[in-house]
Amino acid sequence: MKIVEIPVSAACIAFIYKKIVMQETLLGYLI
Repeated sequence: MKIVEIPVSAACIAFIYKKIVMQETLLGYLI
């Protein structure tokens, strides 16, 4: 693993996590 790849993968995980949280919030808001 290169030093450059670590922040990129961390950003991807954070983006996916944020997306899931947003979907959960929207679902909870709609129901």
